[in-house]
Amino acid sequence: MTAIDDFDSIFADIRSGGNGRTLYMVLDAAIKDELPARLWQQDAPERVVPLIEHEGNHELLAASPFLVSMGGAGPCHDYLINLAKHEPAGIFLVSHEPWQRVVEEVRAWLWPEKQNGQPVYFRYYDPRVLSAVLQYHQKKGLLCPTGSFSQVFWHDPLRGKTFCVKAKSPGKRFALSSPWRFSAEFEEDLAAIQVLHRVTAALSEVVPAFYRPFLPGEIYERVESFAAQAESYGFFSFADVLLFCHTAFIYPGFTEHDNIRTVFAALKGRRHNRSFQEVLNGLPAEWLNECKPYRSDYHG
Repeated sequence: MTAIDDFDSIFADIRSGGNGRTLYMVLDAAIKDELPARLWQQDAPERVVPLIEHEGNHELLAASPFLVSMGGAGPCHDYLINLAKHEPAGIFLVSHEPWQRVVEEVRAWLWPEKQNGQPVYFRYYDPRVLSAVLQYHQKKGLLCPTGSFSQVFWHDPLRGKTFCVKAKSPGKRFALSSPWRFSAEFEEDLAAIQVLHRVTAALSEVVPAFYRPFLPGEIYERVESFAAQAESYGFFSFADVLLFCHTAFIYPGFTEHDNIRTVFAALKGRRHNRSFQEVLNGLPAEWLNECKPYRSDYHG
């Protein structure tokens, strides 16, 4: 994956339709109540299609992701691009293939199989989830060299970055293998990355006054580092990682305090049933008070 500095600049050339390319968006229409109706009003129906077979069921339709052809310009397209800059609203794909081929492939991605062969619904069109999918596939060398897409990109608002994956050569295309299966390792990796996103969002929402001064993406980067520390001490649950990260934000390097370091050294690399709240409650208040807080006006 490659980080892109300017989210807007990547659209102009692709949307011009050069070299037979078409830009598509797999949109999470459930992110805003008015989106499904707005799509049908602004675009020809054959260029907007729900990816879940709904058979007139309005609840299924409201929950369905949509495939939208983004060729050309239009007020709805501009709205969707702007929405994707600020919320995890979907992902963008570039393809030379016919519309129906693209529809079939992105629909197939919705239903991977678990190890027992059971199909499971999968929100790959969530930018945070796609990041995890591609990190895993790249690490294992599982990117398929054939398929419908020459480029995939998305903006991750929590990380404050736009990411792009391109075909490695002009004659090859990017695709997730379809049908594809979740391995146990993949499910673990995905769960860990989802915890990072949940913790990042929760910190910003629960204690906004403390976290507001941080730059976009800065909270996520620190959470990534703090969460790795928490896991090394045997804390993996969302609640444990959240509290560990918040404590580490308030008291950077608190685990390096002479006495606190001894407590955590006894936990490192070991499996245990203690929660981080329990460990934190067992630390004398003066030990934390001896740690230098990130902000002198804030002590948790």
